[in-house]
Amino acid sequence: MAVKKNVLVLGEGLYKELFKGWGYNISPTIDNDVNLICFTGGTDINPEIYGEKRIVETDYPDYNRDDIEEEIYREAHKRNIPCAGICRGAQLLNVLNGGKLFQHVNGHGTYHTMSTSIGMEIRVSSSHHQMMRMGDGGEMLGWSNNLSSVYKTADGEWEEVVEREPEVIYYKSTKSLCIQPHPEWMDDSSDFKNICKFWIKELI
Repeated sequence: MAVKKNVLVLGEGLYKELFKGWGYNISPTIDNDVNLICFTGGTDINPEIYGEKRIVETDYPDYNRDDIEEEIYREAHKRNIPCAGICRGAQLLNVLNGGKLFQHVNGHGTYHTMSTSIGMEIRVSSSHHQMMRMGDGGEMLGWSNNLSSVYKTADGEWEEVVEREPEVIYYKSTKSLCIQPHPEWMDDSSDFKNICKFWIKELI
């Protein structure tokens, strides 16, 4: 008998279809034998969560969503439920695991190539202007290999991103997988969509 897999998806539409395609049942609450929680895309993360002031390019915070999703993450951690984040969801999980964000970068609003820790070069789709900065204990599984971004500082100056530009980060201690590009936008033959499925199965 196949093991039943239940996921709580904090979003609609394509995100739920993505997990249905991977054999998950969509759960309405965290209390329904959930095996995984997925945090999804949307507005920018409030910089106060990672100890910075908001710059003009950063959206006005959605305090309600930030508070609700942080509470769900804390409850998931207590129950040892793994979490995956896509786009905004990845950035939220990253900062809740001690990372930070570049509040405004260029170059990440289109398709590009991602290098991976297993040696694959994969085409990915992005649509974001904030970017993860990995915290202690994170493992970088994927990063941009053909972008040279600049980011805007709190002082309004532009500086070059000198570190690898992370696309996928894994925090083993909390079973948090942070996927910044969008697998739900890709078709079933996409290497990126398939490696995301593999990472979720193997890591969390």
